[in-house]
Parts: sequence; C-alpha cells; structure tokens
Amino acid sequence: MAAAGLVVFLLSQTIGAAVQQHAPAALRLALVGVASVAGIALDLRAVLRRSYSVGLDRQTPRALSHSGMEWWVTPLIWGADTGLILTTYRVSFCSWLLLVLAAVGAAPPWSGLLYGLSFMVPLLVAMSRPEPEACDVDGGRRAGPSPAAQWLGVASMVALCAGLVWLQRGPA
Repeated sequence: MAAAGLVVFLLSQTIGAAVQQHAPAALRLALVGVASVAGIALDLRAVLRRSYSVGLDRQTPRALSHSGMEWWVTPLIWGADTGLILTTYRVSFCSWLLLVLAAVGAAPPWSGLLYGLSFMVPLLVAMSRPEPEACDVDGGRRAGPSPAAQWLGVASMVALCAGLVWLQRGPA
C-alpha cells in the first residue's frame, strides 16, 4: 500500500505538477482520453484471450503466505510488488491509467493510497484463510485472471472517458 501511495505521490508532485503547470488542460485531457481508450482496447483483448493486461509476466509467489515467516513479511513483499505497479501481472489497465493520471497532474497525491487499500483488504482476507492448497506452492502461474475483475476495469475506464467527455462539453 505504501509503495503505491509513494509512487503516485512522487509522480503527481514532480512530473504531474510540471505538466499541469506547462501543458494546456485540453492536451492533458486528450492524453488521459487516449490512455483510457487504449486501456479499454487492451483489456477487452485480454478478456477475449483470457489473459492478463499489460504488465510483466511475474508475480510474488503466493506460497509466501504459508511459509512460516513472520506475519508481516508477506504483506510487505506483496504490497511493495503490487504497489510499484510496474513489477507484476496486471488484471486491468487501470493501474497504468492511475500512473498516467498522476503524470499529467490529474490524480491527487493521495489517490495512490486508495489504490493501495484496494489491494490490502482482499490480501488480508486471502491470507487469513488457512488453505495452503489454494496457493501456488510450486510458483506456477494460475489459469488466468478473473474476467469479472477485468470487466470491472473496462467499465471504470469507460466511465472515466464518459466523465471526461461530460466535463469537456458540459452538461447537455
């Protein structure tokens, strides 16, 4: 969680602040719109192929949660890995879109904390279940991402695009 917050905070306060100061709002809006449409296309492609969205083909092993380490080590490793956004599988392009929003100054510095919380709660629930057979004990890749999660990502990017168009044109 902290890694996501830090990455988004640093992006929004450095590159995002500079872009917001020097680039016109229409250009920043166009960049977010292009990134959103690209994300929708990539995620629809991933849903149809039953594969992951854009990201590296690697993941912190799930077996860590049942390895006997101190209770806080696994969440720390997983949190850093998922929070960096660049380092693991992505079910949806939404993670990348958050980086684009931060880089153009459209995401508030605290939005990375919300991103991190969206991982923390399901992770804590998953780790509290004593089912080692449900983990990837051999380090292998699971069959694929949840299509429901991918559709939710597509829907959120469509909503973002619709919101951007509505903000640009104003209410009818």
